[in-house]
Amino acid sequence: FLDLYAHWTGAPAGPLDWNASLVHWERWGAERFPGFAADVDDSRRPVWDFDVQLSFLERSSTRSGSAARGAAVFEQASCATCHVLGEVGGSDTGWGPDLTGVTRRFDRRSLLEAIVFPSRVISDQHITVNVETTNGAVHSGRLLIDDAERVVLLERGGERRTLPRAEVAELWDSEVSAMPEGLLTALTLEQLKDLVAFLDADGVVESATGPDWIGLFDDAHRNLWEGEVALWKLRGGGLVGRTRGLAESAYFFSKLSWSDFELEFDVRLKQGAGNSGVHYRARASEGDPGGYQVDLGAQYWGSLFAGDGRGTLARADEATWRDVVQPSGWNHFHLRVDGDQHTLEVNGVRLVELEDGAVREGLLAFQLHAGGPMEVRFQNARLRPLR
Repeated sequence: FLDLYAHWTGAPAGPLDWNASLVHWERWGAERFPGFAADVDDSRRPVWDFDVQLSFLERSSTRSGSAARGAAVFEQASCATCHVLGEVGGSDTGWGPDLTGVTRRFDRRSLLEAIVFPSRVISDQHITVNVETTNGAVHSGRLLIDDAERVVLLERGGERRTLPRAEVAELWDSEVSAMPEGLLTALTLEQLKDLVAFLDADGVVESATGPDWIGLFDDAHRNLWEGEVALWKLRGGGLVGRTRGLAESAYFFSKLSWSDFELEFDVRLKQGAGNSGVHYRARASEGDPGGYQVDLGAQYWGSLFAGDGRGTLARADEATWRDVVQPSGWNHFHLRVDGDQHTLEVNGVRLVELEDGAVREGLLAFQLHAGGPMEVRFQNARLRPLR
């Protein structure tokens, strides 16, 4: 499809990645055709910086992460390629340091800095050297032996490379860590929390119990949703809702019901305008879907409403939410619903604790509120049934 697009338009091909290619073509169309419906916002996905990640870990510290699920994150983030930790944490290639006891040697800030900015401080024991041979080849690794006869490097993966000293033209220390940057970029904030819990446990964890997280908008679950296509679209693993103005609120409904669960999602209201929400334990209907609603936007950030006419069940403290919410930026929500207990966090800060059992099960529904033009984006939406 992408090659065909390039052929038709005569434009150069975009990136190989499918989602990046879609953005490439939207930018191309937006530059050439007025009124082209482009989705070209550079902030279409949240990329959390160091300060946000550290703040989230510190603010949410009273809620434990899962070391068992963190073991899977350790593999996903490629940590296991170079590091060993406990019985389930990677293989001992000798390339990266053993991480046993790492959270006792480093506080949260120092640990996160070492992951996010690996080249700031490189231990003498783990400096990578570059060796250029007389035929122009360059090899990199950790220096094991450098004498009059040979140079021996420990390469990534644990292999050893031996070079005759007479063939070495130049040898120098690299200023860049062998540990790549960006390892946390693909993780949700909850996955980061679980990864730290796994490091805290030194890799000794019990098997994960209960269901795993479900990526609500990933390719495997795209067909579990329904909504008006003119208003909603699934793109790049996320959901975008746009309207030029609505007389009545519009919803994007799940086809499955859930009772007790954890839900995480990141949300952004374009330019902080408009009002959105997430309904749960809801019902499919043309009017208000009922159930409960987490409110997003205006003066209601983080408040919890009832769709049965009772109105506001719990209003988030205004001074608190104004301190933690970024009205025009990305915000991270974590909701736990267990029986009658409802607990809501925004950016790691607990805003709502409520006991209410009026509705026990229902659908999820994402909202575009009645009123003027608005755009809302949801990313990293995952749900984990508690039973």
